[in-house]
Amino acid sequence: MRTWTDTAPGLGDTEVVARWASRVADDEDAGAGIVSALGGALAAQPSYWTGAGAAAWAATLDTERDGIQALLRAAGPASSAARAYAAAVDGIQREAATQIRLLDEAQHTVSRSYLDSVDSPPTESQVRRRERDHADAATQLTSARSALGRLADQRRAADDALVASVTGSLPSSWPAERAAFLAFGIAHPERLSAAEIDHRVDDFLETLDARGRSYTAAEASALLVFAQRGELSPERVLALLTAHPTLARKLSAVDPAVVAEWWRGLDDPAAPDTASPSHSAAQLKLVKALPEVLGNLDGVAYWARDQANQATLTARLDWTKAEIARMEAEGAPYGSYLMSQYIRRLDELRVDKASCEDVIGAIEMGESSGSITRQLISFSRDSPPLGAVSIGDLDTASNVTYMVPGMGSSTKYMSGWVGPAQNLYDKQSNLMGQGNHAVVAWIGYTSPPLPSLGNPDLGVLLGGYAEDGAQRLIADLSALTTTRRDTLTALNVVGHSYGTTVASRALAEADLGVASFVSVASAGIERWIPNVNAIHATHVYAEQAKDVLLVGVGDNTARYGRLFSGRADPMQDDFGAERMNADGVSGDRERQGVNTHSATRDLEHPEEFGYFDKKTESLDNIGLATTGRGDEASRYTTPPLTPFEEGLLNSNGNPGVAG
Repeated sequence: MRTWTDTAPGLGDTEVVARWASRVADDEDAGAGIVSALGGALAAQPSYWTGAGAAAWAATLDTERDGIQALLRAAGPASSAARAYAAAVDGIQREAATQIRLLDEAQHTVSRSYLDSVDSPPTESQVRRRERDHADAATQLTSARSALGRLADQRRAADDALVASVTGSLPSSWPAERAAFLAFGIAHPERLSAAEIDHRVDDFLETLDARGRSYTAAEASALLVFAQRGELSPERVLALLTAHPTLARKLSAVDPAVVAEWWRGLDDPAAPDTASPSHSAAQLKLVKALPEVLGNLDGVAYWARDQANQATLTARLDWTKAEIARMEAEGAPYGSYLMSQYIRRLDELRVDKASCEDVIGAIEMGESSGSITRQLISFSRDSPPLGAVSIGDLDTASNVTYMVPGMGSSTKYMSGWVGPAQNLYDKQSNLMGQGNHAVVAWIGYTSPPLPSLGNPDLGVLLGGYAEDGAQRLIADLSALTTTRRDTLTALNVVGHSYGTTVASRALAEADLGVASFVSVASAGIERWIPNVNAIHATHVYAEQAKDVLLVGVGDNTARYGRLFSGRADPMQDDFGAERMNADGVSGDRERQGVNTHSATRDLEHPEEFGYFDKKTESLDNIGLATTGRGDEASRYTTPPLTPFEEGLLNSNGNPGVAG
């Protein structure tokens, strides 16, 4: 499928896919006839034919029938997915053609705007006109490139969806190595001798060694499968991946289950504790050689991802500092357009620098405590980078909680999200003991910004950010369960504010085996998620500090998020969540009530208490919900009206607020 590029996302012939879908549908019909015939043959076996021969004949027919039925179950979804893919690509092709035309026009204008006058120096009006034309063309260039980038993301998503649908519909017993052998035309590897397999693997490696070519996910997957089978040494794999960076980057498209199996195969077999194997020399070499690849590679153990990401983080910070210093030394260029681009780029670099420094600070803050492992389990190349910090060892923790933040979150303020995660980790430690759990401060999606006069982005009221965040969260949670296999006892998800919109969407779209989902100060649940039955979690909890109207002690920010977005309130009776209290216990200084929308208090306002602050009823309840003790959490009670609300009630007969 990868005949297209990021600058030409519409390339490819969708007719090929459509014809394939039709052939699969025809094969499905033919297969149904074969199954029926085999069933008839089995039913017609004469009663007097008994013994080993009869039993073997019946067993063979039964096995063949089961195999064909398994393929039939795959054929329907595969055919439907292929038709959907062809339709999606048709739309991408039409829009891409328009954007490429606009891009060409803008590039032509830019090239002309730099030409000097041949006969005489340009006049002042000509210079101004050229600058204006250049600025307009530059804007059009940016817009067209952005649109093509968006279309490339859509094409990539369509490719991935087709592959996932086809492979996901195959029988679960279908081995990954079968797919790997199919990458170079072998349908029945079990019929080949060891010598023949060695010969085919050699041929495969020769194709990988061909310089200057692109690689496919199937080839990257085959490489890992052959390595796991013992037909390629770790040293040979490392040499290939190091020599071919484009092949190494393709590992991100490999099924995490294949990656995990390969990575586990590299563990040191001499390690005494199989639950926590020591790191092998091959693994350490891979981490050192390919940190940007392994740091975010789903299926790789989290200790390795941590080491790789910290190396990438340090290198990125060093490079960013050097680039800022270079730009500041050179100074701003002349011309309004170039000046604006210079300022934009410098601001972007400064945000990246601040993000890197804050992530480092968040990790070092844990190291200074001396007892709790902190792992940088993801760190992206975005600007600013996305990332996630685990408090606790994610390779061994039996109880894992992912915390999803709301609007305005960024790795520039990573420590501001790691702090609440640490508070929850400490609360869980009090409830279940030290060292057997982990809390992940996850900033794995681009959140909607805080709306302001300078940036009137109202994305927090829309679903675009949540849709992207949900897919990223699904991928990360799926990777965790795949990497850990059967050693993870409980997986929990906690969302705050817009993070509840993201997390609920993820858990409605995918069944990830989540034990508890906790909605905290929700900015609203999408209306297409009608109640807790649509969310794949054993328990769904919700808590919200008292809604206040205009004035009073409580949290009205979440209320406005729900009101203006039109999303549902998970605290409503008909949603069905197990509602917990967050308003505190009167007179109990260890169970304070929440009186702000924030996760934790601002040090300048010690009288405020956020949802994850220590000594709050809210944090107590979240801790109970995420350790399997949600039945012990204090239940929600309707708070009393504020004096302002009572005044409205007395004057109008209606307080105007929901209970």
